[in-house]
Amino acid sequence: MPHRLIHTLEIEWQDLLPSFSAESTIIEQSFQLILQGYSSPQRYHHNLQHIYQVITTIHPLQNYTQNLAAVKLAAWLHDVVFDTRVQDNEE
Repeated sequence: MPHRLIHTLEIEWQDLLPSFSAESTIIEQSFQLILQGYSSPQRYHHNLQHIYQVITTIHPLQNYTQNLAAVKLAAWLHDVVFDTRVQDNEE
């Protein structure tokens, strides 16, 4: 996994979580869990690159939401639980 991508995502996560009153320990621990979830070798599309693409798509659209933090959090977590052995993950 490219270090630059992880670093960029970590900064995004660190900027987002204080909106939800998260403490620094929780921010770091949750980022590690997200890294772990999106980095499994079986993931071909729903991986960290996908999350980066979704997050960067939100930036230019941010004026269209009343709760940008909630939209960003949803983007981060929308595929964190993904079972590569089943066919109904999108449902």
